Amino acid sequence: MGKGVRALMARPMSPGGRYASALAAVFGVLGALGTGSYYVADGISGSPNAAGASLTTPPTFGSERGSGSSSCGKERWAVKTLTDADAGSINFIPIDSTVGALGSVPAPSKVGDLPRQPQERSVYRVRGTVVAFKLEDDSDIHLAIADPAGAHPTMIAEFPAPTCDANALDKAGIDKARQDFVAAYGPPTGQFRKPTGCVVITGVFFFDRIHGQFGVAPNGAELHPVLSFWNESSQNCSVETTTTGATTTTSNTTGTTATRSTTLSTPPTTTTP
Repeated sequence: MGKGVRALMARPMSPGGRYASALAAVFGVLGALGTGSYYVADGISGSPNAAGASLTTPPTFGSERGSGSSSCGKERWAVKTLTDADAGSINFIPIDSTVGALGSVPAPSKVGDLPRQPQERSVYRVRGTVVAFKLEDDSDIHLAIADPAGAHPTMIAEFPAPTCDANALDKAGIDKARQDFVAAYGPPTGQFRKPTGCVVITGVFFFDRIHGQFGVAPNGAELHPVLSFWNESSQNCSVETTTTGATTTTSNTTGTTATRSTTLSTPPTTTTP
């Protein structure tokens, strides 16, 4: 903490002054984290310093602390849990992509209670370094991951609770992904935990409303729900070389092999009704 902040806190203050002092102390700590840190106050992805990624400790203040309640969500909940009328239009053959690429997809002009958007009809598979996770008030597991390469942007992946995704398309996959995550990193609590790890996540593309959530992508892009989870390593991800125009091969439920070629994370244009 700088001398100015210490001097400010040393004076007798009114309640308003004490609040300002506390804010100054918080910003002093954030400043000490350096330019390689993510902007914790709003949870927005940031740029690393020249030495590489520097993932900050996630916030512990009240606005980012879940209660761990057993309630489910409301906002766009049917889209989030694949129970909406358009869920059948999703192409479940995953496209290999990156956190940074998904975070650059143009977002709708508004993200209120919209029906499923064109981008939200695609499934993506990304590899990322674990930043932090916790249990949300809507019973989702909120996982922030960082791109191993480039500017190390972040995005969020969400694992709905089995009690909140009744009648979901691919409910079995959604529930197993959550089980696999808990098996690898332990049960979540209402406060962030920050383990190290490199994970591969497959999930449905989703645009969330940006409201200060930790790890949020610049455009609000998420993988929500997660359909498959693989814990690649207990260490942070190393940088891999990726190519555009990649071909994704996967086995579907019939046991046959399906191939989907695409430019990495280039979903169709958004249309907002």
